[in-house]
Amino acid sequence: MKINKNSKQELYGSGMSKKIEQLKNGLRQIEEKNIEYFKKRKSKRKSEKFDKLHNYYSIILSSNIITFCVADHSDLDEKIKSECIKLVSEISL
Repeated sequence: MKINKNSKQELYGSGMSKKIEQLKNGLRQIEEKNIEYFKKRKSKRKSEKFDKLHNYYSIILSSNIITFCVADHSDLDEKIKSECIKLVSEISL
């Protein structure tokens, strides 16, 4: 089921909905900025031609809080991890 913008606002409120969009866009930008890194890596999913950032994290949304967790098994570059964590902390302010 795909959740549209109005559904997100109803579920999380407009403030959290904006944070979710910022996070989604920011993570997309981080992946695009580091696309050569991901293209060199084999994806963990057969449906993907190459690796993707979303294979390395999970997000927990609660009230007005975003919790970003990098997978324990992650061998993701430390620089990319740091970019993601910085993004989440900037959005969570």
